[in-house]
Amino acid sequence: MQIEIRLKKVLKEHGLDRHGVTQRIADDLEIDRHTVRKFYFNRNRNPSLKVLGRICDWLLEHRVPARSLPMALFGAQASALWPAAAAAGAVTIYLGEYQQAMAQAHMPWISRRDAAVEAALVRWLSTAGVCGDTQPALGTEYVPFRVDVSAEHIRKKELDKDHAKALQMYAKIRGELSRSCAILVGSQRVNLLVEAFFADLFGCEPFVAESRDVRVPVFLAYKSPLGAIESCFGGPKNPAGARKRFVKGTHYLNAAGEWVCVPSIDGKQDSGIIITSYEPDIKGLTLAVFGLSGRASEALGHYLIQNAAPFWPPYAEKRGRKVGVYVCKITYPPKTAGDQGEPGNAKDVQVVPLDAAILTQYLKSR
Repeated sequence: MQIEIRLKKVLKEHGLDRHGVTQRIADDLEIDRHTVRKFYFNRNRNPSLKVLGRICDWLLEHRVPARSLPMALFGAQASALWPAAAAAGAVTIYLGEYQQAMAQAHMPWISRRDAAVEAALVRWLSTAGVCGDTQPALGTEYVPFRVDVSAEHIRKKELDKDHAKALQMYAKIRGELSRSCAILVGSQRVNLLVEAFFADLFGCEPFVAESRDVRVPVFLAYKSPLGAIESCFGGPKNPAGARKRFVKGTHYLNAAGEWVCVPSIDGKQDSGIIITSYEPDIKGLTLAVFGLSGRASEALGHYLIQNAAPFWPPYAEKRGRKVGVYVCKITYPPKTAGDQGEPGNAKDVQVVPLDAAILTQYLKSR
């Protein structure tokens, strides 16, 4: 749910919403007018309780009943992201399915962290009111990804089959986007649809490592136990044009076109990306949620469910698509004695939208 400040509503209900009211409140309380305007338009992401208390005092002085304060100033509503996802009538969640060969047995399996995100999304989207008046049909599909972690390499023929299958699935998603929202969970290392989606957005060749030219505005630098997975926006190196020393983390171009990195710090700090791509003509939505690690993917999935407002609506537009790309810095809570493994939750998440001009520059133009 999204918590909102309803100062404008309270002022209107009590005949106080007149021209210049925000300036009047600011002058009376001796605080900055822009601070009051953020409360008035519900644009304050981290409202000060001290300022809220002073605004309550001002409202009391202007005959707003004490029994209604401060609760009249607060409200909750579902983010508009979820009604947009449900608009097509169906939501399909896509997870990577590991195809691991052990001896003569073929054992497909799903990351427990990706599965936890899928389960949380299903519960959330099934909750009354989250998707507005629409209750979408929910489904899950699996994207095969062949890997044998006991082998030194993966045979190219097998990998090519997985790539071809992923591209076929992505083409099917594109063809059905007017009838079903697609949510892609997990990074391109475990969910090949994310690679296909990213390549489609930025006009790259999927499953081909980035060249010396900068083709993408965001890049995952990682060391993978699954081997050197070829990707147009990730790999065991820094992105083209970045400093030479390898830094594991999420790299992105800032407004000046310079690479900035959210580094990974084992057990303490991680990173990930959320992408929203909306096509108004068909009301089609593709949503990708993935982290540098499986733990980051799980933490981001849980964060998105409860804090969807920063990711909607998308803010850059090109070729009939509205796109938002958000780099997320994840801080983990300290591990306690009772923890079993590493919990998939975050102590704090800082969301950095890619600069709109930079994003528009790199989005596919043809």
